[in-house]
Amino acid sequence: MRRTDHLMALVAKSKAVLELSDEDRSTLHRSFDDRAEIALLTINVAMEEFPKCLKKGGYNPAGNPGRDGKFKALKSFFVGRCGLVFPRVFHNWKQERSDRFLREARTRMEGWRLAYALGQHPEQAPPDVVALCTTVTDMIETLKPRNRAVWHMTIEGHGPGDIADSLGIKIGDVNNALYTFRTKVKAMRQRGELLVPPSLETEWARRRELDSDKAVAQ
Repeated sequence: MRRTDHLMALVAKSKAVLELSDEDRSTLHRSFDDRAEIALLTINVAMEEFPKCLKKGGYNPAGNPGRDGKFKALKSFFVGRCGLVFPRVFHNWKQERSDRFLREARTRMEGWRLAYALGQHPEQAPPDVVALCTTVTDMIETLKPRNRAVWHMTIEGHGPGDIADSLGIKIGDVNNALYTFRTKVKAMRQRGELLVPPSLETEWARRRELDSDKAVAQ
């Protein structure tokens, strides 16, 4: 599955179309755990359907000789069946995963969480702080389900390791989601499209100073 060109050749005869996004290709290439899970699901589905296929005469080595006139081995025939069911299995796996990310994100999407993360009480925060929280929260809601879940959990105070374990993804995927969104927000601030209230700038400066003093003391 790491070689998606080989994978596409394997599923070429399937009635279901296998559509892979750049994120899908990256997942299949980098994540052994995801590949193992998808492979097991594919084998299970193929095994469930295999007896019915044999009863219908699907395996007919004499009638379908392979290279050099040799009969196709039953093992090779089963691998072919795995290729036929793979697109359907992958689609279902991806949908279930996306649904899980959405569930995680939706349980944490309240805007007041961001206010707390910024050191503000939602009911006492100034209007400009409330406006910033609303804008950033709306931006997070436009992210893909996985990245949305990552950011909502980050706002709650979870570290990358805990987030990766909870969502069942690689810690590198968590860090990439954090970096990409932070880069976008930073660019918007530089262009003047996203304004941080002076009160927050002052608070952040105070926190940085405290952290610096603690580091020196240690």
